[in-house]
Amino acid sequence: TGVQTCALPIYVSATHTGIAWAVGKDSTYFFDGSSWITNSMISITGGYHARIFALDRSHVWLVHGASGDEVYFFDGSSWHRQYKTPPYSYVTESGGDYGEDLTDICAVDEKHAWAVSDKGGIFFFNGESWSMQYRAHRYSDTKENSSKGLVSVSFLSVSAPDASHVWATQANGFIVFFNGSRWSVQYRAGHYVKRMGPVGTHTYFQTIELNGISASSVT
Repeated sequence: TGVQTCALPIYVSATHTGIAWAVGKDSTYFFDGSSWITNSMISITGGYHARIFALDRSHVWLVHGASGDEVYFFDGSSWHRQYKTPPYSYVTESGGDYGEDLTDICAVDEKHAWAVSDKGGIFFFNGESWSMQYRAHRYSDTKENSSKGLVSVSFLSVSAPDASHVWATQANGFIVFFNGSRWSVQYRAGHYVKRMGPVGTHTYFQTIELNGISASSVT
């Protein structure tokens, strides 16, 4: 027997006015307040990993992290590419170079939007253009500062209720926070554990992967 597949919506974003956007494997979907409409004006490769954020009817952003280093924007009538991350690569143990794919996006108004990447980048949109705002770095994950045990810096989600309260989560358990002027580490989920290695015992940090975050107004 064959395997049946379909392009079901896998991520949704709704506004306070009662409209919503969803993204599926190869299409976007729009809810106008009474019914859902398929919007196939944009081709989504790797849509199972796509994220969409709707501010209102004419300000919708989309990224697709499995295969995309681009931000797409819907202005109320059509989709277009708004940004492509600059070339970024690092040498892995296998010697390969990899690009920087975007994994999530959010906005608080027309001049404040953020996108995060699988290589530790946070990008900011000021209403006119996108630019790099923060870069997380790989580091040793042992308490003894071993040269081994480097951990992922991949960002998985970002959320903000306003321009001076922005949170992003990483696969290594970190939550970073933006206060309107700078990013800093606010918390790390997990605990230290002792592990026996070839050169002795090291105390490693056992992380809890944080796949999502949601923030509301602080007032």
